[in-house]
Amino acid sequence: MDRKNARTVDFLGNPVPSPIIEGRSDWSGVALALAQGDPARVAAQVKAAWELPQQRDSIVEGLLLWLADRPAGLLDPVLGSLAAAVRIAQDDPQQAVEPIIIASLLLIDHLGARPVLAPLAPAELPFSAASLAAAVAQGDGSAAEAWVGRALADGVDPLTIQKQLLALACRYPGDGAVAALAVQRVGAIRTALGPARAVAVLPRLARAIADRPEELPCTQAHEQRLAAIGDSLSSVAKTSSPEKAKVFQEVKFRPHILDGAGDTALRATWKALAFGIPPELIADSLALAAAERVLRTEVAVANEASAVEGWPDALHLLCLADVVRQILALVPAQDALPLLLYAVAWTHAHGALDAPVARRWPLPAAEAIHQTWDHGPEIAKIIALWHKGQAVQAVAHLRGYFLMVLPDQPLTRQLRVAAFVDAQGRAAHAALAIAAVTAAVDSFHALAQHPHHENPLCAVLFALCSWQNPASRSRLAQATWSRAGRPQVRRVGAGPGL
Repeated sequence: MDRKNARTVDFLGNPVPSPIIEGRSDWSGVALALAQGDPARVAAQVKAAWELPQQRDSIVEGLLLWLADRPAGLLDPVLGSLAAAVRIAQDDPQQAVEPIIIASLLLIDHLGARPVLAPLAPAELPFSAASLAAAVAQGDGSAAEAWVGRALADGVDPLTIQKQLLALACRYPGDGAVAALAVQRVGAIRTALGPARAVAVLPRLARAIADRPEELPCTQAHEQRLAAIGDSLSSVAKTSSPEKAKVFQEVKFRPHILDGAGDTALRATWKALAFGIPPELIADSLALAAAERVLRTEVAVANEASAVEGWPDALHLLCLADVVRQILALVPAQDALPLLLYAVAWTHAHGALDAPVARRWPLPAAEAIHQTWDHGPEIAKIIALWHKGQAVQAVAHLRGYFLMVLPDQPLTRQLRVAAFVDAQGRAAHAALAIAAVTAAVDSFHALAQHPHHENPLCAVLFALCSWQNPASRSRLAQATWSRAGRPQVRRVGAGPGL
């Protein structure tokens, strides 16, 4: 960008006026652009502010609070894209500029038309955890928000409140565990910002948990199941034993999550937990089961516009499994077990995605790659094949990369960024794809010692190559970003994907 003349160039190199608001290279300029609903100006303002290191935390905090002020905003998939962009910023702030811009554009595209929630006054009575829990259980979003507002006014530590909200989200996850995903993602963003930042999001987060959707049969059955289990949850949570972990055979356990009828998956999970198998090992098996379910998905059916379950549901399984594993490390097992049981039931219930055995996609063999110390071109080839929608070649080259024992970190770091570059289609779908790539990368690293640890990455590449999203293909995010100063890259013949 030519700062002196405040101009940018389009993809042909022609100068165009910069839409940056004069004197507003900070959050105030971004907020004004969001209020105007102008994607080009939003992109330009975020880019200008992000170039100033002292403004970066304010940009992330402002976007999070802007999202929280929209009805059900924190339950929306676009929160996942913002959390994924923040993860990239933690590793390399300079590399994060495009992901932050794309996340901002997804926010305004999907939520910009929603009204702003009116602020609520704190509750009049002194805060109590029991009062907050009752409000969440009853689905009273206004009361839950007011109670957390009172807690903050009473000086309760925000981290303590956040842990209480996480435990409540495990107990009342909502359809697809959207409440649990929201709390974990907000927590990750606040951790990146620091404990003093974005405190104002917590009352809205309590509202989101209380307002969770609970319309699907799987969720309603979960509530009945927890009522039947009763007090045995606490006793089962205490049986976890490192000695029992030695006898756990993940490859034999995984089919219980994927196959069978009725409560097969839940009975097997409960039996394993009661025997003393650590819940973390069940969560590992859940992540691999979610990946296998994605790889089993019948492509033609999942791409039908009228399909009851499709690619969004498949990708959500990867996100859910990753969040369960992360939450198990944050709260006591007794609080996390309800979420683990729900995620197992949810993954099992999505067997409707499976193609008949004869039509399932076979995992391609690893492609032979010449031994080299320069892994950059191999990473670029994997990403190029992904963006062209060539599933077999992309996964085969990915497996060949691992077969040659090339470094993991550079590959997964570039995959995170590439998810934003390829974002297209409806905003909610693009955000879900971004979050799914981040989840697959996290699961890959967490399963490093498992022989099938590459399966989550194979699954997400297969899904994104196969998903023929019939919504807008205009690549609004990329086009707007190029207007903000990034040269347009034309990829002729780009295949299906998000």
